[in-house]
Parts: sequence; C-alpha cells; structure tokens
Amino acid sequence: MRPSPHDTLQLSSEPTVLVDLLSRLIRLEIASIGAVETAIEHESDPGYVVLLHETKSSKQAAVEQMNTVLRLAGQKPVQGGGVMEPLLRVQTLALQKTSTTVLLGAMRAVEHLLIERYAEAGKDLAGLERAAVEAASRRASKRWMILTAHIAQRKDGESPQAHELAHPLSQYFASAEDRVCMRCLLDRPGAKPALEKHDPYTYVCAACREETEAQFPSDLQSQIPRWREQDLHDRLIHRALGRPSKLQAVKEVHARLAGLPSEGPIKLGAAPKVVAPTTAMSDSARRPDEAQATSELSIAPEGASLAEASYTTLLFDYRSVRRHW
Repeated sequence: MRPSPHDTLQLSSEPTVLVDLLSRLIRLEIASIGAVETAIEHESDPGYVVLLHETKSSKQAAVEQMNTVLRLAGQKPVQGGGVMEPLLRVQTLALQKTSTTVLLGAMRAVEHLLIERYAEAGKDLAGLERAAVEAASRRASKRWMILTAHIAQRKDGESPQAHELAHPLSQYFASAEDRVCMRCLLDRPGAKPALEKHDPYTYVCAACREETEAQFPSDLQSQIPRWREQDLHDRLIHRALGRPSKLQAVKEVHARLAGLPSEGPIKLGAAPKVVAPTTAMSDSARRPDEAQATSELSIAPEGASLAEASYTTLLFDYRSVRRHW
C-alpha cells in the first residue's frame, strides 16, 4: 500500500479512535512476534526455521504499516506487546516441547484472532487507515492458510483443518511428507522434481522450480539446454530464494491459495524509473566541445603489436568513443 500525497495530509478517522483501535492490534502482533522469536530459538528443522522467520517478517511489516498511520495522525508508535508478550513466549516454549503440530495450532489460533479483530477494526475506519488494516488482515490470512495446510498435512489430511482450506490439500503438498519449500513455505506439486541441497540444507518445491525457471529472461532461457544439470539447479535455487522471487510467491501464490484476490504480478529485475530533471541542461552545457584536445595515453606501448597499440589509442580517445558508442 502506497499512500498518495493527499492521503498523508489528512486521515479520515478521529485520532482517539484510531489510537485505540490500532494500538490493540499492534500490541497483539508484537506479542506474537515475541512468541515466534522464542520458537525460532528452539527449532531444529531448517524448513520450519525459514517458515518462522517469514512469519516474523510478515508481522513486522504489518506493525510498521500501522505504526506509520499513527505517526501520520501525530501519535506515538506502539513499541511493545504489553503483558501478553511474556505469556505468549512461555506458552510457545511449553507447546514446542510438546510437539510441532501443537505449536502450529497455537500460532494458527493467534492468526484467527487477528483476522477477526482486523475485520472489526475495519468497520470503524476509513481511508488510508482502513487500507492499512486491510493489508495487515491479508497478511494474517496468508499466514493462517500456511499454518492450516501444515497442520492438516501433519495429521495425514484427516483433520478438519483440511476442509477449511480454499483448495484441496493436494495443491499445497505434493507428497505425504510435511516439507517446507524455502520460497512458498509449502511443498506444491509440479511436472519436474523438487530441488534439494545439503550443507546448508536448502529445499525448493517442484512448483517453485517451474515458476522460477519461467522467470529467466529470454537470453538465458535459450542457454538453459547447454547448462550442466548441477549449474542449472544452483542457479534456480539462487533465483528462487532471492527477495523478488519470494515476494512474487507471497503476492500471487499465497493470495491464490488463501482464497484472496491476486495482488498483481511482480516484475522481477525491472529497472528503477528515472525521473527527468525539471530544468533541462543544454546540449552544449552537458557535453564538452568537439574541439576538445585528444586524450593523452599514459599506458606504456612497449611490447604491444601495432594492432594492439592502435586499438588502445582508439579505446582511450574521447571523440572516437563518442562517435561509435
């Protein structure tokens, strides 16, 4: 969500109402971030470590977005999770020692509570602040979907959670195993095998492999058949785990699997838009005069052939470069 300049000048809600609604939501998100941090410290499965880190990042983005709205209203941002944070930390540690499935269930309950509270807050807000709450609610819905899918998979699909998903469980997991793709956080099926490496452990599911391979630009697509298999796998993993590709999974894959509208494709590798200066410089002010003296070559020509010396002279000659570049 990118507010326009007009949105940042005036908010639609009363400051007192805004602070009351957003502060409670922010404290709950921060408290749950503390619980996730506790779980990360005691998690040994590398896939679930990635899942927890991505959950934490998503929550931090929601907190920052809502705190920004408070700043625009001239209010102080919320910095702590209140009395709930230490309680959630202790509860998380106890549940994690019991089983990972129980821990995921507790995290899912928190996300469900957040979704409900975001919906209630949205009724009393409008404009920019409502858009911020809706964006945070979408993030919570995606996290809820991921946790629900993993719980259902760990219970062999027999749990009632499987029926709460927007799609059949087979679209979230390709096999009977509960594996975590480090791009989409699930294990979606695809026509080609998944990619897996050790030391450090890395896993990219079959669907993410296909989507990542399709992201290569056309000049690299034509070279793929000539690459060694290991080189192709390494490049696919490197690109799949890059921030642009992971963001594309969040915007498109997670939105679809959570039953939400697509947030639009992410253009990978797009060059930043260059804004032209308001006051254009004249061509004569921007470029040296054609009568500029020839550059002086300071590289010793000894040992170079006549052709090499001529090439070097042309390479460092300003007028020649400008004429042929």
